[in-house]
Amino acid sequence: MKDALAFLNQSQYEKVSGNPEEMTVSFIATDLYSIRDLEKNLLKIDDIGEEIGHKFEIIIAGKENGKYDSMLFSDLERKIEDLTIVRVRTTNQGMAKRIATNLSSGKYLVFFDSSFTYSIEFADIIASFIRSGEKAVLVSDLIVFPRELFVHAGGYRDLRYAEDIDLLARVYSTANLIAYPILGSTMLVRQGIPLFSEKPELKNRLSVSGMKLGRAQRDQILACNYRRSDIIELNPAGSGPDILLSFIARIAFFFARSSRVAPVVHEHNNFVMLMDKILESLVLKDYMRLDGINMKPMLTVPAEMRRYLSDMSAAWKSHDIDTLLSVQ
Repeated sequence: MKDALAFLNQSQYEKVSGNPEEMTVSFIATDLYSIRDLEKNLLKIDDIGEEIGHKFEIIIAGKENGKYDSMLFSDLERKIEDLTIVRVRTTNQGMAKRIATNLSSGKYLVFFDSSFTYSIEFADIIASFIRSGEKAVLVSDLIVFPRELFVHAGGYRDLRYAEDIDLLARVYSTANLIAYPILGSTMLVRQGIPLFSEKPELKNRLSVSGMKLGRAQRDQILACNYRRSDIIELNPAGSGPDILLSFIARIAFFFARSSRVAPVVHEHNNFVMLMDKILESLVLKDYMRLDGINMKPMLTVPAEMRRYLSDMSAAWKSHDIDTLLSVQ
């Protein structure tokens, strides 16, 4: 935690240029898999945007083909004044988010999960972060970037899965991260769980949508910079390193290492590095610098992941941090 402590000891924090009162916000997400509650979820984001009190827009990258989707998208754009839906042919999450971001104009970029219904309380969190003016990344149950940090990091790369982990791994050495999850930060945690062991419905959704599971697994390995031992360790208790899992992992790793996208490399794999950084920020209570909010932060991790992180990192060994965690 030395780097985080050194940061806290600085007399001043680097600030985002411009008047906080004049900042604009772009909410960005994808709908590449025909999300069932998309309308309800986007209406909640619209409410959050109104509550923040800044000029805002919502941009969704949705799949191009499909009569039902075209009718739904047109209807949504009529109902939500500040919504723009860009039709994309790709099922590549990173590419779709990059296309949507290129069309955005906000000084702040808010990346959210369009399959999730966000509470109105997130308006207070985002508004307080903007008021702080800190040149940092807010990692909550959504991710908030000052645009200049996002651009400096190089934006999203062409990854079908774990694209948020890949992006934050490139931010790590150049910017501070403020963690303030109140609903568990599942958007990021989920991206770190190996797809080999994910629930069947997620694997089916990835495959049926045209996003081949093997390619998604390859991209997850690249984004997290996993080794085969990490994949085995992160599998649920009882599944073990059986022959089939070992074979699938070997194939996925072969394709990952031959990909034109090179992984970002840190001392630990990128997922452990990111979880360490989130934990540091929670322990040091960086979120206390955000005024006007008093919700208790809580990070939710599966029991196997808690064990894995404790094996990989000294920071996760302490039982004192359990007050900040919800272990499933």
